[in-house]
Formats: sequence, structure tokens, C-alpha cells
Amino acid sequence: MNKTKYFKSRRHLGNGVDYAGALHKAKFLQHLSADFKLNIYGAGPKDQQLAKKRAIHLHERVDPEAIPQMLEGSFGLVWDSDSYPDVVGRWGEYERYNTPAKFPMYLSANEPVIVWSQAAMAPFVRANQIGLTIDSMAQLPDAVQSVTKDQYSQMLTNVQRISPLIRDGFFLKKAILDVMAKIYINNPTG
Repeated sequence: MNKTKYFKSRRHLGNGVDYAGALHKAKFLQHLSADFKLNIYGAGPKDQQLAKKRAIHLHERVDPEAIPQMLEGSFGLVWDSDSYPDVVGRWGEYERYNTPAKFPMYLSANEPVIVWSQAAMAPFVRANQIGLTIDSMAQLPDAVQSVTKDQYSQMLTNVQRISPLIRDGFFLKKAILDVMAKIYINNPTG
């Protein structure tokens, strides 16, 4: 069992939103108010100018396996779109059917998530109460601001129940077994 520590200490509300990706590619983030606190992981030279005079903490691109230990925000944002505020374009549509690697990365680091309400992982977030689902990027600041300390504490408890399963590969193993069961049920003589 991997004993790597995936977080520095217990997370706290008010530490901003983490986003793994380059700011210059995330046009939807560039329209948020200048005082909205963001932590960008994967920033490049083009991001320096965009972050000026904004509440953005840039982190250079690092090995993806190191990011879970670095995350310092209150929430991890799983979002992609070609524009602000709605989810549009091929990458936005991609989220309707796929689970981006950011999703388990944030959860493995014991970090609640924020996802698009129509994303493939939105029902999982709602059912397990491990974060927020929003319809539009315009809702992000108010959604984060409206979370109470008690609600956040419950989200953290729920995430901490799920995160060891993610780190140990439970959901991947379960998916493989589910596929194998369907194959053998449909073809019992193999």
C-alpha cells in the first residue's frame, strides 16, 4: 500500500480554487473577477501577464504525480470550455461523457471538487456530496462563497472516505471486473 501523504494538513474553506492547467488555455477563468482566488498548477510564461493584478497564485508545470501534494486550495475545479460562461466546444462536450484525470487527482488529495452540472461525474459528486455542481462558470464565485463551514466540513469527511479508494485503484479495478462479468455473462462458455 502506498503511504504517500497526499495533503499537507486538513483543508480549510477560503483557500481559493485549484485548477490544474495553463491559465492562457483556460479562457473561461480569465473572465472571473480579479479578486476571485485561484491557484493555477501548470502555468507557463504566457500566464504571468494574465495573472497580474489578480488573486491568482501561479505554480509552474510539474510532474502530474507531484500535484496532489502541492494543492493548497479549498476546491479543485474540473472544467473545460472554449468560452465563458457556459460549457461549449469540443472539450466542453468531452466532459459530458468522460472523466478527466483532474477529477480523481483532486479527490486523491482529499480536495472537494467543482464540476459542471452536466458532466459525466456530476451524479457521483452529488450522490457522495464531495463538492459542488454548477451550470455555468458565472455561478462559481457565488457557489464557493455560499458554502458554510459545516457544509465544507461534511464535504471533507465524504472526500476522505472516497480518496483512499481512489489512491488504491478501487474504481478502476471495479470497472475492469464489471466489464469481465459482462463478457462472461454474455458468453458463459468463453
